[in-house]
Amino acid sequence: MSKMNYSAQLGSIIMEKTGIPMNFYVLKYNGRPMTTTEVYEALERILRGEAPERQVLTHGP
Repeated sequence: MSKMNYSAQLGSIIMEKTGIPMNFYVLKYNGRPMTTTEVYEALERILRGEAPERQVLTHGP
């Protein structure tokens, strides 16, 4: 089974190219695309200080 986005590939690329580590990860690896609503709500939780380091999105269209 593929881990899909379990390892947060984009965060790794950003760190590799810029040297900026990620403090939070918004992940989805159930085979469904991320919706704009899911991403928005995840970012709101981060800004409010209510988010875990790894947020796993589970809903889909």
